[in-house]
Amino acid sequence: MVLTEKIVNFLKIILFIGLLNHSLLAQTNFVPNASFENFNGCPRANSSIETSTTVFPTVLNWIRPSIGTPDYFNTCNLTTNTAGVPLNEAGYQQPHQGNAYVGLIAYYNQNSSFDGLREYIQIQLSAPLIANKEYEVTYYLSPTGAKSVSNISAYVSVNKLEDFSSKVSLNCNPQINNNAPLVDSSIWYKVSGSFKAIGGEQWLTIGNFLKDFECTPYNLGTQKPDASLIGQVYIFIDDISLIEKQTKVTKYLCNQSDSVAIDVKSTINKFRWNNGDTMNRTRYFKTETTVWITNFLPDGSSFNDSFLVIKTPHIYNQLLSDTTICDKSDLAITLSSGLPKYTWSNGATDSFTVLQGVGKYWLKAEENGCVRIDTFNVGAKEKPNIFYQADTFFCKGSVIEIGNKLNNDLYQYQWNSSTNAKTLLVNKSGVNVLSVKDSFCYNYDTVIVTEKALPQIEIVGPRFLCSENNDTITLKANSFIKNIWFPINIENNTITINKSGKYWHTVINQFGCENTDTINIKDACKPIFYMPTAFTPNNDGVNDYLNFTGKYIEFFNIEVYNRWGQLVYQSNDYLNKWDGTINGIPLPEDVYVYHINYSSEAIDYLNTENGTLTIIR
Repeated sequence: MVLTEKIVNFLKIILFIGLLNHSLLAQTNFVPNASFENFNGCPRANSSIETSTTVFPTVLNWIRPSIGTPDYFNTCNLTTNTAGVPLNEAGYQQPHQGNAYVGLIAYYNQNSSFDGLREYIQIQLSAPLIANKEYEVTYYLSPTGAKSVSNISAYVSVNKLEDFSSKVSLNCNPQINNNAPLVDSSIWYKVSGSFKAIGGEQWLTIGNFLKDFECTPYNLGTQKPDASLIGQVYIFIDDISLIEKQTKVTKYLCNQSDSVAIDVKSTINKFRWNNGDTMNRTRYFKTETTVWITNFLPDGSSFNDSFLVIKTPHIYNQLLSDTTICDKSDLAITLSSGLPKYTWSNGATDSFTVLQGVGKYWLKAEENGCVRIDTFNVGAKEKPNIFYQADTFFCKGSVIEIGNKLNNDLYQYQWNSSTNAKTLLVNKSGVNVLSVKDSFCYNYDTVIVTEKALPQIEIVGPRFLCSENNDTITLKANSFIKNIWFPINIENNTITINKSGKYWHTVINQFGCENTDTINIKDACKPIFYMPTAFTPNNDGVNDYLNFTGKYIEFFNIEVYNRWGQLVYQSNDYLNKWDGTINGIPLPEDVYVYHINYSSEAIDYLNTENGTLTIIR
């Protein structure tokens, strides 16, 4: 079959359109008539966007969802400046894209019946959104007049948002918000944001959804906030898009001499790189950067292709270089696990391998389409000599020195406790590791130190003796490897003594741990006490007082009662004399009852005596 030239050209056009449609599918703008270019009739006055696309439509697809009446402006209006572009009733501004834009009241507070007025534009999307997918909304704003507000937001909803009963803001929570001040009427401000769809959203509404008190108006003249909050804010809107959010395409640099090429899609005729280049369809990059291309479509809309140029994470730089091992030992190598696919000269295919001794080796790594092969040599040196120390112990409460002072002074030392001396003072159990390094190699010694308990001493025996009686006492302690009594220097676990004083006993157990206990032996005899059973307090100088005699008394108490049980005398000092009176009044001649308690250091109990005492006058 022979194809004519016309048929071939026609097929080429069909193929181009197919490729173009494929490109558009990847970056579909769900907003019909996104730049307000398509209209049914050129606007002749303001308030040209209606509540329904079937009621005298001017701009296609767009409607208003509330009492507020947004306006349509287009360059087609050549007769008046009411709805023209760039000059119109609201101000002066060139379109951001194409030939048209819309305007709306975003804030109104002038002490009139229109206070609180909000205007919105609304459109039905070309297709419902899909649940859990991320979408990006972009639109451009330009303030005009004397004042401006920031909060021109976009709300995407499942159902049509509509309220013609009130002039104030619609009640909803927009997904896309602008907080940056709009203070320059000569430029277009880009507003962009993304959200995750719940599924089924097919309506887009744009306007100010805040109450008056939530807004901060700005003076366009001073570009500063206006505390008075009085005035009207009018905003131009253009070039609206809602697309499925696209992620950056990542391009990888394999090594320092590498570059990556980025091309404009073959289906795109008009484009602009982020550096402003509109001529070169291919650019090359040798360093990490972010690149994007703005692609312009025949309908006036545009979309971006974004690229991230980065170094291949694990293999951009040299993987391994020549190295040296110590004492001809094996060399264990661990590289970053994850994306790289490794192949070693010894046949290993993991991020970890063991190279046996000295020699020449190579490693091949593959990651993100990049391949790198590094060759390296492994040499060897001897480990430094070290004087080792056996495991040891110490007695509780003491300090032991471990390590070896004979080690080379030129070595570098490092204990696992961070000390860098040749020896280490230790006062607790544990594993102590000493690392020794010469100019290159390491050697190690591990010393396990154990704490041993001190021997427990228990001295048994009396703590008093009476030297007047030539008493002797025996002291006994539990037996150990060595028992020594001081100050008499007797090596035994028992001693017999006949003198008071301080004695101490030192013991040493099988580990050489030493402990000492002391005991104080006091000279103390059993108490002796005597008192008469009668006395004659008649001031004749003979037996006028009740006198007590005694020895070795530490504690004493006497109480005397009359025959009716009344206390007539009490004392804690056995050296006191009693004259037979109570409160200075002589007691009558009679028989009295007494109770006496007394004790001394030599006994651990009270002697008690009870009896009668006669006062004779």
